[in-house]
Amino acid sequence: MTGVNQTMDGKRFEKIAILDSMMKDEIVEKLKNLGRDLWEEPAMLILVKGFFKDEEWISYLSTKIDKDELLKEFRKKIGHHFKVIDVVNTGPFDVAAVVDFENTPDEEELSKLMDHIEEDVVDFLLGPKYLGRIKEQVDIFTDPFKSLVDFSIGHAFIRKPDEDGIISALNIAFKDTSVRKSVKMSRLTEELLRILDRQDLESYFQPIVDVKDRKALAYEALIRGPKRSLLRRPDILFKVASLNSLEMELDKLARRKHLEKFKKYLSREKSEPAILTINLGPQTPMFVDEIDKDAERYGIPPGSIVWEISERTYIDDFAAFVRVVKYLSEKGHRVAIDDFGSGATSLKLTFSIKSNFVKIDKELVTDIEERKDKQVFLYNIIRSFYDPAGALVVEGVETKEELDTLMKIGYRYYQGFYFFRPSPEIPDDESITKKLSAIDTESARIFNGYYNI
Repeated sequence: MTGVNQTMDGKRFEKIAILDSMMKDEIVEKLKNLGRDLWEEPAMLILVKGFFKDEEWISYLSTKIDKDELLKEFRKKIGHHFKVIDVVNTGPFDVAAVVDFENTPDEEELSKLMDHIEEDVVDFLLGPKYLGRIKEQVDIFTDPFKSLVDFSIGHAFIRKPDEDGIISALNIAFKDTSVRKSVKMSRLTEELLRILDRQDLESYFQPIVDVKDRKALAYEALIRGPKRSLLRRPDILFKVASLNSLEMELDKLARRKHLEKFKKYLSREKSEPAILTINLGPQTPMFVDEIDKDAERYGIPPGSIVWEISERTYIDDFAAFVRVVKYLSEKGHRVAIDDFGSGATSLKLTFSIKSNFVKIDKELVTDIEERKDKQVFLYNIIRSFYDPAGALVVEGVETKEELDTLMKIGYRYYQGFYFFRPSPEIPDDESITKKLSAIDTESARIFNGYYNI
């Protein structure tokens, strides 16, 4: 049988222009040069494509990609299911493979197999070894990963190694990625609409603890979708809402769920007032007046709520960020800067607004016992931003070694799995005191005599 490289003429590939421009050249060249001489069984083309709301970031992010690592891992993932003939990058976030199989699966088997491969490959692409690691390295004013919609997989058989056979397979596989993405997004959108209609959200709470006085400083409210739902995780829940312009509705429902549940907690007899922290969504500037009304509606004093505003949330509209903080402060509410240290604008935000809490991003905490640079940085944060009327809270503490290191530096307030995991019920004072009583603070640093733990 004549090989692909002997039957393909590059000048005859004008019809391929209907494909995505990033995919065209490399796929065609690879297919032309595979040099297969035996095609007793059809080969299959598998494409993995990333979808973005804003394509302008693709060229920038391409400078951050290790293509060799991507291809190596992609070959390994696909190789669990097929005999891989070759793999190729078809764009910064897109890859393709031509594969063989001993026995051609039927349509039902193939559909299930594609679902499994998609889940496997996408987990890698979004995970800490690839895009997750790149995200940590990106230090720019706007987060390009906000525009990433999802990855999808498509496939088609290359039934003949001629021009028409390959072009047909490319077109079908490319279209299949869009169809699969649309079907998946349609299902998620339908599920989101049901959640909003039924108000089927659940509030979870995680204590922020004071290791000096061995009590809870506050409780952060976290939202969860229905159990066994694809939208159980809040990041996916809000992502789907954003793609459907429903962030405002979701944010409002989540906020009211938190306030309703916290009101019941406040009805208990407490030795001192409890504080709730709530994340504000990206649409807050459009309905900031409703926040104060909601607190009043549920009978919660403004001083009992700290509104967390992430530097990531308002990065595209700094003026709106400042107006929100000013309005809330005038109404008696308190404000926290969340994710401090996660991006390039932390200092600008901290100096521009009056915040009561500064919550230090968990990325600065991971492996801090082994990282002298992180220790020096967090020591200098205390020196620069300590305020006796506020609180510097360290997020994401998960190990005793991290806690011991942070206490020696001089930190007093913490949040993380080492203390408590998020729970649908707010822990009582006794359980918090018992947990904190086991923590040894003897080696804790006395910072300049006033940050004394």
